[in-house]
Amino acid sequence: MPKPKKFHGIVPAFITPFDRRGNVDVEGAKRLVRYQLKNGVHGIFALSSTGELASLTAEQREALTKAVVAEVRGRATVYVGASATCMKETLANVQQAAEWGGDAVVVIPPYFLNYSQAELVEYYRTVARESPIPVLAYNIPGRAKVSLDVPTLQRMHEEGSIVGLKDTTVDMARMMALCYAFRDERSFSTFQGSELLVGPSFLFGCDGAVAALANVAPKQFVQVYNAALKKDVDEVYRLQREINGIFQLFFGCGDIGATVNNFLLSVKVALKLLGLCDTPMAQLSREPKKEEVKKVRAILVKHGLLG
Repeated sequence: MPKPKKFHGIVPAFITPFDRRGNVDVEGAKRLVRYQLKNGVHGIFALSSTGELASLTAEQREALTKAVVAEVRGRATVYVGASATCMKETLANVQQAAEWGGDAVVVIPPYFLNYSQAELVEYYRTVARESPIPVLAYNIPGRAKVSLDVPTLQRMHEEGSIVGLKDTTVDMARMMALCYAFRDERSFSTFQGSELLVGPSFLFGCDGAVAALANVAPKQFVQVYNAALKKDVDEVYRLQREINGIFQLFFGCGDIGATVNNFLLSVKVALKLLGLCDTPMAQLSREPKKEEVKKVRAILVKHGLLG
């Protein structure tokens, strides 16, 4: 069994807990970190998309990141989202992430406007030149309007701009192409961003997963990762089916295709039922309906996450 790469394993796309006044719930964040570490995760991704990065104030970003770093205490890798539409702000975010104790930064291509692959190479080259800590790219074309092509990623890696990638495309053919390109590159790590594809991705050589559902069910994700390392295909199959079942909680508070807030609220309802944090979101927050809470609870009970 080959030794895992430096950046690897299960990394929850960490949510940002809030109190009823809209402040970051620092104690809730620490409880969630403890829950995830207890279940064996290899890293925490603070200021993720699931963590509502694009909707947070500077003060909220700082409070959340410092809470995560303080609770992790070097026991796992802390990845910090540093994305922004403005290069100057991205560079400032990168510097702050390092000052707050992050081990690596994760950067989405500049969103809102369209950019060529050559411009994206220059963008990450500039970020890497200014970053005191390693940089991972985050490919999420559904949000950023542009996709980082595999040859572009290879060039960026060869130049030393990035050390890894989170790929959120729900495209297994693309993940296989990434594994073919980088599986033997010891200094580059590929992370699957889709909960529904983690098992097969690991078997093909993907180095880890950054998953929103791992906030709620970290144990199952760690188990499928370990089973894949052992090449236990039957166990990977079983655990992937279990994860797919738990995935239904994302729909607990409405159609996630209609609004991302339904997905976020479902996750936070689950975490409240687990006694970890409350349900408020960064903006356009609402109280969950009784039937929504009941639906989420039923899924947690069915899959042994809640007694």
